[in-house]
Amino acid sequence: MSLKLFFADTTIKAYDLIRTAISERHSDDDVYSHYRVQQLTSELSGVVPLVHDTCINTCLAFTGPFGDLDRCPRCREDHWDKKRSTLQKKALWRHPDHAKKMRWREERTDQILEELGLTGGVPEVYEDMPANPAKSRKATLS
Repeated sequence: MSLKLFFADTTIKAYDLIRTAISERHSDDDVYSHYRVQQLTSELSGVVPLVHDTCINTCLAFTGPFGDLDRCPRCREDHWDKKRSTLQKKALWRHPDHAKKMRWREERTDQILEELGLTGGVPEVYEDMPANPAKSRKATLS
């Protein structure tokens, strides 16, 4: 029953409400929590959810070159819940390697945004943004 409900394409809130209603009416039936069914489904299928934050105004997803931005470059809305993100960032900044990576991405994103502003939104050079900047691939666009 848990799987059937999980694949019914409902919101997590709706799933939990239906689960509660079923449990109240049929107390002998064990309906798993949404989280537990999701974990079991991932274990059985090997398919895992990919979750990315998006701008509150749906301008973009904070992934790839935008993954470490604090604000949306288009509408300037905050990316993070300030209270939660402060603790996470403090922990990352403590380690020199993480701090270096976080600065590189911010600096490179600023360069890309500046270039796009100067070229009317068309990059002169396409460049993948790998985890290791030394392994970057470039292709000139014509």
